[in-house]
Amino acid sequence: MITMKIHRFWPLLFGIIVTLAVNSCTKTVVQDNTVTKTVVDSVRDTVGVGLIRFVSMFPGGLQIPIYEADSSTLLTIAGNSCPNNYIPIPSDKFSTFYAFIPSLGGFKLLPVAALGHTMNTFALFLSVSGNDSIFNPFRNIDSEKFTSPLPGYCYIRLINGVADAAGPLFVDLDTVGHPISFPPKQTPSVPNNTMSNYTLIPSGQHTIFLRVDNPNDPNPQVPFSKNFHFADGGYYTVNATGSVVGGTIGIDLE
Repeated sequence: MITMKIHRFWPLLFGIIVTLAVNSCTKTVVQDNTVTKTVVDSVRDTVGVGLIRFVSMFPGGLQIPIYEADSSTLLTIAGNSCPNNYIPIPSDKFSTFYAFIPSLGGFKLLPVAALGHTMNTFALFLSVSGNDSIFNPFRNIDSEKFTSPLPGYCYIRLINGVADAAGPLFVDLDTVGHPISFPPKQTPSVPNNTMSNYTLIPSGQHTIFLRVDNPNDPNPQVPFSKNFHFADGGYYTVNATGSVVGGTIGIDLE
């Protein structure tokens, strides 16, 4: 029997103020109102702890309870939007959590390797292989959060949970066919069941188009679009879930 206890291991779990020591460099180039930014490394100090957060990319807005290793203590609940708080865990050792997913038979193992002194997002995907549904977590280090945007810019990233698209998703800014690129390799597309790093875009009012890359189709498919105001200096996550037809897109200010 599961005892639903709220996690109390860290008394300052939420609202924690973390002093960040930035000890690596970046390269930023601005040309024709486009920013190219490469993070030279992805490991930064977070005062001796690893920081994690979880977001559910399951269709239908399914919220996923995350439990500690004993499967009885509730750590957090992963919703369909990126939370703006992180949970501190030991940085130097392997950790084990469990995701409670009734449709997949109950508890599913969620191992977390030693994170080092980093901030991390774990996107929780539901992958389909034949007749099987598979719990598929994906980790990304949120390195760009240690570097403030240039004046007049903000950060944006994509989490792609659209499993039935014919190819990866491109994030087009204001004009279909003109994608933005994501560091560190400045790739313009994001495969399904993965997430990009953050990249810089000019702040202000923009229309985001999510375009499918299908080389066999000369007419680009744009299953999602959204008009949104991006505040100066903000951090934003675009979440795409469900299917190409009938899926949803959200933009979270973190």
